Amino acid sequence: EFVEKFETEKIDLESFQLMGSDDFKELGVPMGPRKKLITYLREHNDSQEAYKRQIAEAESRKKAAIAAREERDLHREQAKEAEASSAARDAAQGIHRIAFQHTVAGIGQPVIRYPQLSFNVKSLYCLGSPIAMFVTVRGGSLGPDFQLPTCTNIL
Repeated sequence: EFVEKFETEKIDLESFQLMGSDDFKELGVPMGPRKKLITYLREHNDSQEAYKRQIAEAESRKKAAIAAREERDLHREQAKEAEASSAARDAAQGIHRIAFQHTVAGIGQPVIRYPQLSFNVKSLYCLGSPIAMFVTVRGGSLGPDFQLPTCTNIL
């Protein structure tokens, strides 16, 4: 019904979205349809603004996540550098660090790299030693045939 008026006035979608109540009144649009058009335009503009806000917020969250990831990576790199520097300083002073391996039970087992002895050990006396507990925690057992890799006699 109003298409001819819109075509005569050369109103396209962009100019339609910019129209107000007075503009529709000037075109001769009656009160009822005019109110419906104004309500539609207001709701459409509000939804467009909400969509733009959502996109801006999503972009902002994305930028914040990227910045946080970059900062976390930087802290990790700095920690690695500090650890490497500390390890080099400790090695120069003859200090060795102990690393832990986590087993299925979740118990951290120390991994220590001891220097090799300049002689072979044939017997190990373990009076009061907690070796039995350590072997049991690792899932092994001490029996008459138990041997350490480099020692044949355990007493």
